[in-house]
Amino acid sequence: MKKILGILILGGLFFSACEENPIIQTDGFVTQPVIFSIIDSNDTVHYIRVGRLFSGVKPPYETSRNADSIYFDSVDVKVSVKEIRTGK
Repeated sequence: MKKILGILILGGLFFSACEENPIIQTDGFVTQPVIFSIIDSNDTVHYIRVGRLFSGVKPPYETSRNADSIYFDSVDVKVSVKEIRTGK
């Protein structure tokens, strides 16, 4: 009897834990920049890519297909050198 009761309790816990209802809150979401860069001290050209952190109710693979969701319309990038190391 204890064995059957234990199986019923475990089965009830198992099936109640399988319910999935994610709530994605997009209210008050502030767009954040994501910056990728390649900086080589031995080169004169450096690459900086500025993207957008995105969130939405659709799956990421659908949202990322829309260029407005991952790129800014215009970006003003200012770079300054704080310290120069020669490696010597």
